[in-house]
Amino acid sequence: MSAQCKNTSCAEVSPGTAPPEYVDPINSITADMVEVSIYILCLCTGGPLNVISIIRTCKAYLRDRRGRNQILLLRINLNVADLLTMFIYTPTQIIWMTTYQWYGGDILCRVCKFFYTFSFYLNSFVIADIAIDRVCSAYRLQAVKSSEGSFKRVRRSLIAAYICAVICSVPQIFIFRVFHPAEMGDFRQCTPVWTVLAYELDIQLDSSKLSEKDKQKLIANYLQAIRWEKLYNIAHLLLVFWVPTLIITISYIFVICKLKSLSGKEYRKVNLENEFLTTPKQQCSENGSGLSIGNVLPIALLTRKSIISENSENNNDYANPLSVIGGKRASQIGTHARRTVHRATKVATRQAAMILLAYLTLWSPYNVLAMMNLFASSSSERSIAQVTLTFLNALIVVNPVVNPIIYGLFQSPSKRDVR
Repeated sequence: MSAQCKNTSCAEVSPGTAPPEYVDPINSITADMVEVSIYILCLCTGGPLNVISIIRTCKAYLRDRRGRNQILLLRINLNVADLLTMFIYTPTQIIWMTTYQWYGGDILCRVCKFFYTFSFYLNSFVIADIAIDRVCSAYRLQAVKSSEGSFKRVRRSLIAAYICAVICSVPQIFIFRVFHPAEMGDFRQCTPVWTVLAYELDIQLDSSKLSEKDKQKLIANYLQAIRWEKLYNIAHLLLVFWVPTLIITISYIFVICKLKSLSGKEYRKVNLENEFLTTPKQQCSENGSGLSIGNVLPIALLTRKSIISENSENNNDYANPLSVIGGKRASQIGTHARRTVHRATKVATRQAAMILLAYLTLWSPYNVLAMMNLFASSSSERSIAQVTLTFLNALIVVNPVVNPIIYGLFQSPSKRDVR
Protein backbone atom coordinates (compact mmCIF):
# COMPACT_ATOMS: atom_id res chain seq x y z
CA MET A 1 0.00 0.00 0.00
CA SER A 2 1.38 3.35 -1.00
CA ALA A 3 1.85 6.43 1.15
CA GLN A 4 -1.01 7.92 -0.79
CA CYS A 5 -3.40 5.45 0.82
CA LYS A 6 -2.16 6.49 4.21
CA ASN A 7 -2.79 10.15 3.45
CA THR A 8 -6.08 10.02 1.59
CA SER A 9 -8.04 6.85 1.02
CA CYS A 10 -7.84 5.63 4.58
CA ALA A 11 -8.43 9.00 6.20
CA GLU A 12 -11.94 10.00 5.35
CA VAL A 13 -14.52 10.99 7.94
CA SER A 14 -17.37 10.03 5.68
CA PRO A 15 -18.08 6.29 5.71
CA GLY A 16 -16.37 5.31 2.52
CA THR A 17 -13.80 6.68 0.16
CA ALA A 18 -13.39 7.28 -3.51
CA PRO A 19 -10.88 5.29 -5.56
CA PRO A 20 -7.35 6.50 -4.87
CA GLU A 21 -6.28 9.46 -6.99
CA TYR A 22 -2.90 11.11 -7.26
CA VAL A 23 -2.50 13.85 -4.68
CA ASP A 24 0.40 16.28 -4.55
CA PRO A 25 2.30 15.26 -1.36
CA ILE A 26 3.18 18.88 -0.50
CA ASN A 27 -0.46 20.01 -0.74
CA SER A 28 -1.55 16.96 1.24
CA ILE A 29 0.94 17.57 4.05
CA THR A 30 -0.01 21.26 4.24
CA ALA A 31 -3.70 20.39 4.42
CA ASP A 32 -2.98 17.81 7.12
CA MET A 33 -1.04 20.34 9.20
CA VAL A 34 -3.85 22.88 8.97
CA GLU A 35 -6.43 20.24 9.84
CA VAL A 36 -4.49 18.98 12.88
CA SER A 37 -4.02 22.56 14.10
CA ILE A 38 -7.77 23.17 13.89
CA TYR A 39 -8.48 19.92 15.75
CA ILE A 40 -6.07 20.80 18.57
CA LEU A 41 -7.48 24.32 18.91
CA CYS A 42 -11.07 23.03 18.92
CA LEU A 43 -10.27 20.35 21.50
CA CYS A 44 -8.57 22.83 23.84
CA THR A 45 -11.40 25.36 23.63
CA GLY A 46 -14.49 23.32 22.78
CA GLY A 47 -13.82 20.56 25.30
CA PRO A 48 -14.01 22.76 28.43
CA LEU A 49 -16.82 24.87 26.94
CA ASN A 50 -19.02 21.84 26.33
CA VAL A 51 -18.29 20.30 29.74
CA ILE A 52 -19.20 23.55 31.52
CA SER A 53 -22.22 24.02 29.28
CA ILE A 54 -23.73 20.57 29.89
CA ILE A 55 -23.17 20.86 33.66
CA ARG A 56 -24.92 24.23 33.83
CA THR A 57 -27.72 23.17 31.49
CA CYS A 58 -28.36 19.97 33.48
CA LYS A 59 -28.50 21.97 36.72
CA ALA A 60 -30.98 24.41 35.18
CA TYR A 61 -33.05 21.49 33.86
CA LEU A 62 -33.16 19.77 37.27
CA ARG A 63 -34.18 23.02 38.98
CA ASP A 64 -37.00 23.45 36.49
CA ARG A 65 -38.35 19.89 36.36
CA ARG A 66 -41.87 21.04 37.13
CA GLY A 67 -41.72 23.42 34.17
CA ARG A 68 -40.49 20.68 31.80
CA ASN A 69 -38.58 23.07 29.54
CA GLN A 70 -38.15 21.36 26.16
CA ILE A 71 -35.49 23.80 24.98
CA LEU A 72 -33.21 22.73 27.82
CA LEU A 73 -33.81 19.08 26.94
CA LEU A 74 -32.87 19.72 23.31
CA ARG A 75 -29.76 21.61 24.35
CA ILE A 76 -28.63 18.80 26.66
CA ASN A 77 -28.87 16.26 23.86
CA LEU A 78 -27.12 18.54 21.38
CA ASN A 79 -24.42 18.91 24.02
CA VAL A 80 -24.12 15.11 24.18
CA ALA A 81 -23.52 14.95 20.42
CA ASP A 82 -20.96 17.76 20.68
CA LEU A 83 -19.14 15.97 23.52
CA LEU A 84 -18.92 12.78 21.46
CA THR A 85 -17.39 14.77 18.63
CA MET A 86 -14.99 16.57 20.94
CA PHE A 87 -13.71 13.64 23.00
CA ILE A 88 -13.98 10.65 20.62
CA TYR A 89 -13.61 11.90 17.07
CA THR A 90 -11.20 14.82 17.59
CA PRO A 91 -8.48 13.10 19.71
CA THR A 92 -8.37 10.01 17.51
CA GLN A 93 -8.11 12.16 14.40
CA ILE A 94 -5.17 14.05 15.94
CA ILE A 95 -3.41 10.78 16.79
CA TRP A 96 -4.15 9.23 13.41
CA MET A 97 -2.96 12.25 11.42
CA THR A 98 0.22 12.37 13.49
CA THR A 99 1.13 8.68 13.04
CA TYR A 100 -0.79 7.74 9.85
CA GLN A 101 -1.31 4.30 11.36
CA TRP A 102 -3.97 2.57 13.43
CA TYR A 103 -2.74 1.09 16.71
CA GLY A 104 -6.09 0.33 18.34
CA GLY A 105 -6.90 -3.06 16.84
CA ASP A 106 -9.83 -4.19 14.71
CA ILE A 107 -12.58 -3.93 17.35
CA LEU A 108 -11.63 -0.39 18.37
CA CYS A 109 -11.43 0.54 14.68
CA ARG A 110 -15.03 -0.50 14.11
CA VAL A 111 -16.30 0.99 17.40
CA CYS A 112 -14.62 4.35 16.77
CA LYS A 113 -15.97 4.57 13.23
CA PHE A 114 -19.44 3.80 14.58
CA PHE A 115 -19.27 6.58 17.17
CA TYR A 116 -17.74 9.03 14.67
CA THR A 117 -20.74 8.65 12.43
CA PHE A 118 -23.20 8.37 15.32
CA SER A 119 -22.12 11.75 16.72
CA PHE A 120 -22.55 13.42 13.33
CA TYR A 121 -25.96 11.85 12.72
CA LEU A 122 -27.12 12.69 16.24
CA ASN A 123 -25.98 16.29 15.86
CA SER A 124 -27.89 16.70 12.59
CA PHE A 125 -31.04 14.98 13.87
CA VAL A 126 -31.15 17.02 17.10
CA ILE A 127 -30.67 20.21 15.06
CA ALA A 128 -33.64 19.13 12.93
CA ASP A 129 -35.64 18.49 16.13
CA ILE A 130 -34.86 22.04 17.29
CA ALA A 131 -36.19 23.42 14.01
CA ILE A 132 -39.37 21.34 14.26
CA ASP A 133 -39.84 22.43 17.89
CA ARG A 134 -39.62 26.09 16.85
CA VAL A 135 -42.37 25.51 14.28
CA CYS A 136 -44.63 23.92 16.89
CA SER A 137 -43.89 26.73 19.35
CA ALA A 138 -44.64 29.40 16.75
CA TYR A 139 -48.02 27.84 15.97
CA ARG A 140 -48.98 27.69 19.66
CA LEU A 141 -47.63 31.14 20.45
CA GLN A 142 -50.94 32.32 21.90
CA ALA A 143 -51.42 29.30 24.13
CA VAL A 144 -50.55 30.11 27.75
CA LYS A 145 -50.55 26.63 29.23
CA SER A 146 -48.31 23.97 30.70
CA SER A 147 -45.44 22.85 28.49
CA GLU A 148 -46.04 19.18 29.36
CA GLY A 149 -47.36 18.45 25.88
CA SER A 150 -44.39 20.12 24.22
CA PHE A 151 -42.00 18.29 26.52
CA LYS A 152 -43.49 14.89 25.62
CA ARG A 153 -43.37 15.71 21.91
CA VAL A 154 -39.70 16.72 22.11
CA ARG A 155 -38.85 13.65 24.16
CA ARG A 156 -40.42 11.38 21.53
CA SER A 157 -38.59 13.18 18.73
CA LEU A 158 -35.28 12.81 20.58
CA ILE A 159 -35.85 9.08 21.07
CA ALA A 160 -36.49 8.82 17.33
CA ALA A 161 -33.29 10.81 16.66
CA TYR A 162 -31.19 8.41 18.74
CA ILE A 163 -32.74 5.33 17.12
CA CYS A 164 -32.21 6.71 13.61
CA ALA A 165 -28.63 7.73 14.43
CA VAL A 166 -27.85 4.20 15.64
CA ILE A 167 -29.45 2.57 12.58
CA CYS A 168 -27.59 4.86 10.17
CA SER A 169 -24.26 4.27 11.97
CA VAL A 170 -24.40 0.46 12.24
CA PRO A 171 -23.07 -0.11 8.67
CA GLN A 172 -19.78 1.45 9.77
CA ILE A 173 -19.10 -1.62 11.92
CA PHE A 174 -19.11 -3.80 8.80
CA ILE A 175 -17.56 -1.35 6.33
CA PHE A 176 -14.39 -0.55 8.27
CA ARG A 177 -11.68 -3.01 9.27
CA VAL A 178 -7.97 -3.07 10.09
CA PHE A 179 -5.96 -3.85 6.97
CA HIS A 180 -2.39 -5.15 7.09
CA PRO A 181 -0.64 -5.15 3.67
CA ALA A 182 1.80 -8.04 3.56
CA GLU A 183 4.56 -6.10 1.82
CA MET A 184 4.51 -3.16 4.27
CA GLY A 185 5.79 -4.84 7.42
CA ASP A 186 3.97 -3.81 10.59
CA PHE A 187 1.90 -1.08 8.94
CA ARG A 188 -1.82 -1.31 9.80
CA GLN A 189 -4.68 0.95 8.86
CA CYS A 190 -8.37 1.28 9.77
CA THR A 191 -9.85 1.54 6.31
CA PRO A 192 -13.12 0.86 4.44
CA VAL A 193 -13.64 -2.34 2.51
CA TRP A 194 -13.72 -0.52 -0.84
CA THR A 195 -10.14 0.66 -0.36
CA VAL A 196 -9.04 -2.86 0.58
CA LEU A 197 -10.83 -4.29 -2.46
CA ALA A 198 -9.27 -1.71 -4.79
CA TYR A 199 -5.80 -2.50 -3.44
CA GLU A 200 -6.24 -6.28 -3.73
CA LEU A 201 -7.67 -6.05 -7.24
CA ASP A 202 -4.78 -3.83 -8.29
CA ILE A 203 -2.32 -6.48 -7.05
CA GLN A 204 -4.18 -9.23 -8.91
CA LEU A 205 -4.38 -7.26 -12.15
CA ASP A 206 -0.60 -6.87 -12.13
CA SER A 207 -0.22 -10.64 -12.21
CA SER A 208 0.93 -12.03 -15.55
CA LYS A 209 -0.80 -15.35 -14.90
CA LEU A 210 -4.30 -13.93 -15.41
CA SER A 211 -6.06 -14.38 -18.71
CA GLU A 212 -7.81 -11.47 -20.38
CA LYS A 213 -11.17 -12.96 -19.40
CA ASP A 214 -10.14 -13.14 -15.72
CA LYS A 215 -8.96 -9.55 -15.84
CA GLN A 216 -12.27 -8.39 -17.29
CA LYS A 217 -14.08 -10.26 -14.53
CA LEU A 218 -11.93 -8.59 -11.84
CA ILE A 219 -12.55 -5.18 -13.38
CA ALA A 220 -16.30 -5.86 -13.44
CA ASN A 221 -16.21 -6.84 -9.76
CA TYR A 222 -14.27 -3.69 -8.95
CA LEU A 223 -16.72 -1.45 -10.82
CA GLN A 224 -19.63 -3.13 -9.04
CA ALA A 225 -18.00 -2.44 -5.67
CA ILE A 226 -17.43 1.19 -6.69
CA ARG A 227 -21.12 1.54 -7.56
CA TRP A 228 -22.10 0.22 -4.12
CA GLU A 229 -19.62 2.58 -2.50
CA LYS A 230 -21.00 5.55 -4.41
CA LEU A 231 -24.58 4.61 -3.54
CA TYR A 232 -23.70 4.27 0.13
CA ASN A 233 -21.85 7.58 0.22
CA ILE A 234 -24.74 9.38 -1.45
CA ALA A 235 -27.17 7.89 1.08
CA HIS A 236 -24.84 8.91 3.91
CA LEU A 237 -24.53 12.52 2.72
CA LEU A 238 -28.27 12.79 2.17
CA LEU A 239 -29.15 11.48 5.63
CA VAL A 240 -26.43 13.22 7.63
CA PHE A 241 -26.81 16.68 6.06
CA TRP A 242 -29.13 17.25 3.13
CA VAL A 243 -32.33 15.80 4.59
CA PRO A 244 -31.87 17.63 7.96
CA THR A 245 -31.07 20.81 6.01
CA LEU A 246 -34.29 20.44 4.03
CA ILE A 247 -36.24 19.98 7.29
CA ILE A 248 -34.54 23.06 8.78
CA THR A 249 -35.29 25.19 5.72
CA ILE A 250 -38.95 24.19 5.51
CA SER A 251 -39.38 24.63 9.27
CA TYR A 252 -38.03 28.16 9.31
CA ILE A 253 -40.11 29.15 6.31
CA PHE A 254 -43.15 28.18 8.39
CA VAL A 255 -41.76 30.01 11.44
CA ILE A 256 -41.14 33.22 9.50
CA CYS A 257 -44.60 33.10 7.92
CA LYS A 258 -46.25 32.52 11.29
CA LEU A 259 -44.33 35.25 13.08
CA LYS A 260 -45.17 37.69 10.30
CA SER A 261 -48.85 36.89 10.66
CA LEU A 262 -48.63 37.30 14.43
CA SER A 263 -46.87 40.63 14.06
CA GLY A 264 -50.01 41.85 12.35
CA LYS A 265 -53.45 41.45 13.87
CA GLU A 266 -52.65 39.50 17.03
CA TYR A 267 -49.59 41.51 18.04
CA ARG A 268 -51.47 44.79 17.49
CA LYS A 269 -54.24 43.44 19.69
CA VAL A 270 -51.79 42.70 22.50
CA ASN A 271 -50.22 46.15 22.18
CA LEU A 272 -53.65 47.79 22.28
CA GLU A 273 -54.55 45.93 25.47
CA ASN A 274 -51.17 46.83 26.98
CA GLU A 275 -51.75 50.52 26.30
CA PHE A 276 -55.03 50.56 28.20
CA LEU A 277 -54.41 47.99 30.91
CA THR A 278 -50.73 48.12 31.96
CA THR A 279 -49.53 50.75 34.41
CA PRO A 280 -46.18 52.52 33.92
CA LYS A 281 -44.82 50.86 37.06
CA GLN A 282 -45.70 47.44 35.74
CA GLN A 283 -44.14 48.24 32.38
CA CYS A 284 -40.85 49.17 34.03
CA SER A 285 -40.93 46.00 36.09
CA GLU A 286 -41.70 43.82 33.06
CA ASN A 287 -38.96 45.38 30.95
CA GLY A 288 -36.40 44.51 33.59
CA SER A 289 -37.51 40.96 34.21
CA GLY A 290 -36.01 37.82 32.68
CA LEU A 291 -37.86 35.65 30.21
CA SER A 292 -37.35 32.32 31.95
CA ILE A 293 -39.83 29.49 31.92
CA GLY A 294 -40.30 30.11 35.60
CA ASN A 295 -41.78 33.51 34.78
CA VAL A 296 -44.17 32.25 32.12
CA LEU A 297 -45.83 29.25 33.74
CA PRO A 298 -46.81 30.77 37.11
CA ILE A 299 -48.41 33.69 35.27
CA ALA A 300 -50.33 31.32 33.05
CA LEU A 301 -51.56 29.28 36.02
CA LEU A 302 -52.45 32.41 37.98
CA THR A 303 -54.36 33.81 35.02
CA ARG A 304 -56.48 30.70 34.69
CA LYS A 305 -57.03 30.47 38.43
CA SER A 306 -58.08 34.10 38.71
CA ILE A 307 -60.46 33.89 35.78
CA ILE A 308 -62.09 30.63 36.85
CA SER A 309 -62.40 31.84 40.45
CA GLU A 310 -64.02 35.14 39.54
CA ASN A 311 -66.33 33.51 37.01
CA SER A 312 -67.45 31.02 39.66
CA GLU A 313 -68.22 33.76 42.14
CA ASN A 314 -70.30 35.66 39.58
CA ASN A 315 -72.04 32.47 38.29
CA ASN A 316 -70.84 33.20 34.77
CA ASP A 317 -69.80 30.68 32.10
CA TYR A 318 -66.11 29.98 31.62
CA ALA A 319 -64.55 32.41 29.18
CA ASN A 320 -61.35 32.49 27.16
CA PRO A 321 -58.47 32.65 29.69
CA LEU A 322 -56.82 35.33 27.59
CA SER A 323 -59.86 37.56 27.27
CA VAL A 324 -60.23 40.74 29.28
CA ILE A 325 -62.68 39.70 31.99
CA GLY A 326 -62.97 39.49 35.73
CA GLY A 327 -61.78 42.99 36.45
CA LYS A 328 -58.67 44.95 35.72
CA ARG A 329 -56.28 42.72 37.72
CA ALA A 330 -57.15 39.53 35.83
CA SER A 331 -56.96 41.42 32.56
CA GLN A 332 -53.53 42.76 33.36
CA ILE A 333 -52.25 39.30 34.31
CA GLY A 334 -53.64 37.76 31.14
CA THR A 335 -52.14 40.48 29.00
CA HIS A 336 -48.78 40.17 30.73
CA ALA A 337 -48.83 36.39 30.23
CA ARG A 338 -49.52 36.65 26.53
CA ARG A 339 -46.89 39.29 26.02
CA THR A 340 -44.31 37.33 28.05
CA VAL A 341 -44.96 34.13 26.10
CA HIS A 342 -44.71 36.05 22.84
CA ARG A 343 -41.41 37.69 23.77
CA ALA A 344 -39.93 34.51 25.29
CA THR A 345 -40.80 32.44 22.25
CA LYS A 346 -39.24 35.00 19.93
CA VAL A 347 -36.03 34.98 22.01
CA ALA A 348 -35.88 31.17 21.92
CA THR A 349 -36.57 31.21 18.19
CA ARG A 350 -33.71 33.64 17.57
CA GLN A 351 -31.36 31.47 19.64
CA ALA A 352 -32.43 28.36 17.71
CA ALA A 353 -31.95 30.24 14.44
CA MET A 354 -28.35 31.05 15.40
CA ILE A 355 -27.67 27.38 16.22
CA LEU A 356 -29.12 26.32 12.87
CA LEU A 357 -27.19 29.03 11.01
CA ALA A 358 -23.92 27.89 12.59
CA TYR A 359 -24.71 24.30 11.61
CA LEU A 360 -25.41 25.21 7.99
CA THR A 361 -22.38 27.50 7.73
CA LEU A 362 -19.88 24.99 9.11
CA TRP A 363 -21.31 21.80 7.60
CA SER A 364 -22.22 23.02 4.12
CA PRO A 365 -18.70 23.41 2.60
CA TYR A 366 -17.67 19.80 3.27
CA ASN A 367 -20.99 18.25 2.28
CA VAL A 368 -21.37 20.31 -0.89
CA LEU A 369 -17.84 19.48 -2.04
CA ALA A 370 -18.21 15.82 -1.03
CA MET A 371 -21.34 15.52 -3.15
CA MET A 372 -19.58 17.24 -6.07
CA ASN A 373 -16.64 14.86 -5.65
CA LEU A 374 -18.91 11.84 -5.99
CA PHE A 375 -20.09 13.06 -9.39
CA ALA A 376 -16.75 14.49 -10.58
CA SER A 377 -16.02 13.42 -14.14
CA SER A 378 -12.23 13.84 -14.20
CA SER A 379 -9.45 12.59 -11.96
CA SER A 380 -8.02 16.11 -11.60
CA GLU A 381 -11.28 17.35 -10.07
CA ARG A 382 -11.30 14.43 -7.65
CA SER A 383 -7.66 14.96 -6.64
CA ILE A 384 -8.35 18.62 -5.80
CA ALA A 385 -11.38 17.59 -3.77
CA GLN A 386 -9.36 14.97 -1.87
CA VAL A 387 -7.03 17.66 -0.49
CA THR A 388 -9.80 20.19 0.17
CA LEU A 389 -12.17 17.73 1.83
CA THR A 390 -9.71 16.80 4.56
CA PHE A 391 -9.38 20.49 5.46
CA LEU A 392 -13.14 21.09 5.37
CA ASN A 393 -13.66 18.10 7.69
CA ALA A 394 -12.14 20.19 10.45
CA LEU A 395 -14.79 22.91 10.06
CA ILE A 396 -17.41 20.43 11.26
CA VAL A 397 -15.52 20.17 14.57
CA VAL A 398 -15.74 23.96 14.96
CA ASN A 399 -19.52 23.60 15.31
CA PRO A 400 -19.36 22.07 18.85
CA VAL A 401 -17.19 25.03 19.87
CA VAL A 402 -19.70 27.58 18.59
CA ASN A 403 -22.83 25.97 20.06
CA PRO A 404 -22.07 26.64 23.78
CA ILE A 405 -21.29 30.26 22.93
CA ILE A 406 -24.68 30.59 21.27
CA TYR A 407 -26.37 29.06 24.31
CA GLY A 408 -25.16 32.06 26.28
CA LEU A 409 -22.69 30.12 28.40
CA PHE A 410 -21.59 33.15 30.38
CA GLN A 411 -25.10 34.35 31.22
CA SER A 412 -26.97 33.31 34.31
CA PRO A 413 -29.17 30.22 33.73
CA SER A 414 -32.31 32.07 34.80
CA LYS A 415 -31.93 34.48 31.89
CA ARG A 416 -31.09 31.83 29.33
CA ASP A 417 -33.78 29.27 29.95
CA VAL A 418 -36.62 30.45 27.80
CA ARG A 419 -39.47 28.49 26.31
